[in-house]
Amino acid sequence: MKRKYWWLFGILLLSLCLLVSACARSDENEDGERVTYYTVTYDSNGGSQIESRQVSAGGVLPDPGEPTREGYIFAGWTLDGVGVMVGVTQVKENMTVRASWISAESLFEYQRIGETDTAVITVLKSEMEEIKIPTSIGNYQVVAVGDRLFYGRSDETIQSIYIPETVTTIGEEAFGELTGVQIVFSEKCRITSLGERAFFGCTGLTEIPLGEGLSEIPYESFSGSGLTSVRLPKSVTKIEENAFDGCLSLVTVMLHETVTSVENAAFFDCDALKTIFFYGTEERVESLLSDQTQSMNQPFTEARVYLYAEKEPSQTGTYEYWYLDENNKTKIW
Repeated sequence: MKRKYWWLFGILLLSLCLLVSACARSDENEDGERVTYYTVTYDSNGGSQIESRQVSAGGVLPDPGEPTREGYIFAGWTLDGVGVMVGVTQVKENMTVRASWISAESLFEYQRIGETDTAVITVLKSEMEEIKIPTSIGNYQVVAVGDRLFYGRSDETIQSIYIPETVTTIGEEAFGELTGVQIVFSEKCRITSLGERAFFGCTGLTEIPLGEGLSEIPYESFSGSGLTSVRLPKSVTKIEENAFDGCLSLVTVMLHETVTSVENAAFFDCDALKTIFFYGTEERVESLLSDQTQSMNQPFTEARVYLYAEKEPSQTGTYEYWYLDENNKTKIW
């Protein structure tokens, strides 16, 4: 009988050890101190798979990146039905957080574009603090934000709007008069089509990822916006009237010699504009600037111009030169 009890005791002890090891592991840090680590498991709840993370006791919930799910918008992580925040929520034990999702069709109406597998978002059904344009809706990839989608919306409810990399087209007045709302783009997003007054008065827009294929900057497309700098792709040949009128925070503009027309008041009242980074020759930039003498573009014509050079010039002329460093930042030779 004693042997039987000892055998049972051994099984219980082994089970307890396995349970403890499953709950946490302990290692020594560089100072020889014992540190306990817990496992954070991410249940994507129907979305793309997210790998688990090991976190030291008392550490914060790691950000594993957002999962994706066709036809849904990621709405954050929850623990036992309660929202948790990456980088904030403390990890004090093994934990499994679960992805929360919002159906794209519950937030937006859309239209299919022709006979393609793409769609344009046309109507916002309800407002929330953070709005994310979905990458897909109704089995179609979202490539466009429709005309006047967010026009004149109040910043009392909406604090930020996120635009994913699938979006390439912004319709007329899509974000017009959207004051104070932060506009955030995916790092891979490139806008190749803009409607007139697309971001008119959009003070929460500080940068815009314009891509090759965009041929012109339309009328009042960024007038009164919060842009601080602009990089125009080589495909842009025309900047229409009042395109950047009243961009009070606009400091630098980068453009190519392919720009042949800067229309009246395109840069009117852009008093902070001090620098133009130009891809082209002295002759071409002087020709472009000389065309603006009567066009109410004084901030543009009076800005300091730097010409692009891949290598440091052996001699200098009327203009100084600039280049892009390994981090794609502008530098002066």
